[in-house]
Amino acid sequence: MTTKPDEYLSTEVAQAWSHYRHLEETRTKYLSFFATVILTSAGFVVTLMKDFGKFEPSQFIASVSIFALLLFVFSYFLWANITRIGFVLAAYEGILSETRRYMLGTGNAGLRLWDIRARIPPAVSSGVFRIQWAASAIVLSVCALLLAAETYMSFVVFSGIVVAPRWLGYVTGVFALAIVALVGHGFYRLRKARRQQVPVAEIPRLEVLKVETDADAQPFVQADA
Repeated sequence: MTTKPDEYLSTEVAQAWSHYRHLEETRTKYLSFFATVILTSAGFVVTLMKDFGKFEPSQFIASVSIFALLLFVFSYFLWANITRIGFVLAAYEGILSETRRYMLGTGNAGLRLWDIRARIPPAVSSGVFRIQWAASAIVLSVCALLLAAETYMSFVVFSGIVVAPRWLGYVTGVFALAIVALVGHGFYRLRKARRQQVPVAEIPRLEVLKVETDADAQPFVQADA
């Protein structure tokens, strides 16, 4: 069975678009699940606050502190997955754009017609209006609130506002430092990834491939039927 380059590229583009849509849906599902968890957690915290008088201060602080740490871990790794999805989507966008440019030719009117990004005003296609940016901001905002909660609980113990063992203040302080360390590590890796993300244009290689196979002198893929 012989497959020509254009046929092969068409199949690959179909696969890339399928994967792109799947990743977009996955990101949306992540955010929906995250919203459900946050709303449920908020209800749990409100219930604890209403029953505050039934708990010893140290028990209340320990419970909320551990819960906040667990919720942060969940939020942090969900943010990591959303960030990774953003990079994969950008890679697929590059593949689709490069292949369209190769198949139609850089001067083709259809190429300009289907360039959706060129038709969206920059004011609403960047910053807070970008889906990827908004998704990351939502999750990181929750992480910031959890850090503030851990820091506040450590403060009320050490300041004597709440009568509780000092070791509990150290524990909540360590939790707060762990959150800062993880977020800092995440931003370091993100910055490193952005420096390494270099656009790759493969059109020249595709053009060479097309010249080599125009007359079907050499099959692009050869396999036994």
